[in-house]
Amino acid sequence: MEKILTSAKITQILCCSFGDSDQSYFFSYKQKAPGGVERAAMIWGKAVPTNLVNWLLNPTTKKLRRNAQQLRVVLGPGQSFVAWDPKSYRWSIPEALQNWLIAHDCQKNSPKAITLGYSGDYFVINKSGSYSYRSSALKHYENARHSWKTIHYITFSASEAKQCVIVFDDTLTVGSPDPQEDYRRILDSYATEPILDHYEVERERQDHLRVVAAEKAARAERRAAERAAREKQAAEEAQKKAEESQRIKERRAAAKARRLAREAREARAKEAKEKREREAREKEQKEKAAAEEAARKAKAQAAAEQVRAEQARRAKEAQARRLKEERAARQREARRPQLYADWAAACEKAKEAPPATLKIFPAPPKEACECKLIGCVQRKKDTGLGACRHDMEALLKASGKYDIKWLRHERLAWHPDRFGRKCDPFKKEVLVKKATEMWEIMEELIEE
Repeated sequence: MEKILTSAKITQILCCSFGDSDQSYFFSYKQKAPGGVERAAMIWGKAVPTNLVNWLLNPTTKKLRRNAQQLRVVLGPGQSFVAWDPKSYRWSIPEALQNWLIAHDCQKNSPKAITLGYSGDYFVINKSGSYSYRSSALKHYENARHSWKTIHYITFSASEAKQCVIVFDDTLTVGSPDPQEDYRRILDSYATEPILDHYEVERERQDHLRVVAAEKAARAERRAAERAAREKQAAEEAQKKAEESQRIKERRAAAKARRLAREAREARAKEAKEKREREAREKEQKEKAAAEEAARKAKAQAAAEQVRAEQARRAKEAQARRLKEERAARQREARRPQLYADWAAACEKAKEAPPATLKIFPAPPKEACECKLIGCVQRKKDTGLGACRHDMEALLKASGKYDIKWLRHERLAWHPDRFGRKCDPFKKEVLVKKATEMWEIMEELIEE
């Protein structure tokens, strides 16, 4: 840091702050870059708080993401600090100071002066003049002749209590404000003269800037008056030109009005002629459309009659098919007891067959398997039984004994193990598969 401070390249110090150790410091400045251009830069010590470094650097690229020219940093004891720029704030400070900054909207009303001291001491004042502090060293100034609003600079020692430096408009105070000690060494101290000289030079510079600004404002006022005179003259000339232009426009407008009146008369005559021709064409088109509409209605009526006749024919055929199906259904219902009797006889024969001799499965009659539901049709295709739950329910009800107890008794005959003992070894696999399907159907009927 000493090497940078003694360098001839530094043109302006932007921000400087020290903590409680040799490696706790932050320094931003402007320096001359190649080509004579000023460039802002910053450095900091190894003991600077980690949270501050993470705020200054991009966590991914480790490059600076803060503008050194707009950045302000105040270091305190240990890991305490306050840092801000126009976009954001970051701090590690006492809770009372943190609450005060939030309550006074520090983002819009940034601090004029702020310092962090030993054992949680602090002082802060914003640009609107509101202030807050926690330090026994400052209680002496509450009733002093100085106002906190006239403060230029203040700093606390980060390593010792009750040690401070305060710069007002006309006074520099250093040391400890303890009434029992000789703590106030005012302007005549040779150690503070360079600092006071700096503020005196700064005040003279500010006065000079105000004089220059006043002269600049006077020159600007004279130029504004001259510009107003020129604008007034230009406005008068423009007024004359506008009046002459207005007279020319009026003459042209009168000529245009006469021309438009003539064109309007011609347009009305042309429009009347076109209207008569248009009405004649519309009359002809209406007569043609009426004739086409009459022909269309006659054709539509004939088509409607044809549709009604076709619908009547289809209804008659549908009724004939329905009657035929009803007769067939009645015939099937009449034959169902006989179908069941024949199937039951085949089942009894299969039950009485000696072991390992059955070669033919007593399948339900095809006439009784008439269910047309999509799922049932697919099931019949997938299994070799050829019957679904609905077919077997209708066939078994024809026995006149249909109930849960009877179904459970009938189911036993189709158990795969029991039925398999009756089957011929060479036909067993096919026959047991059909018996298993019959067993599952019986299970479904019982669960209902």
